Amino acid sequence: MKRKAKRDLNEKEIVAALRKMGATVEFLDLTNGPDILVGHHGKNYLFEVKQPGKELRQEQLEWKIAWYGRCNTIHTIEEALLFMGASGAR
Repeated sequence: MKRKAKRDLNEKEIVAALRKMGATVEFLDLTNGPDILVGHHGKNYLFEVKQPGKELRQEQLEWKIAWYGRCNTIHTIEEALLFMGASGAR
């Protein structure tokens, strides 16, 4: 049975900041996959949100290796903006 994804404490503030800058955000309840799907200026981004200092679990790393697309691990809104090419757009 698939379990609902556990949310990191910093995810709420990251999602709020992304929405404030005009992005759409969907929560993904994948066991080992990314936490959020972000749409901004016609592009889509997959993000795995981690608390600062935390790294991917082995199962998450395996998912990321098997995924043929791009999925970035972020700890802060600044990292999300960097991957989105919008640094300083807050």
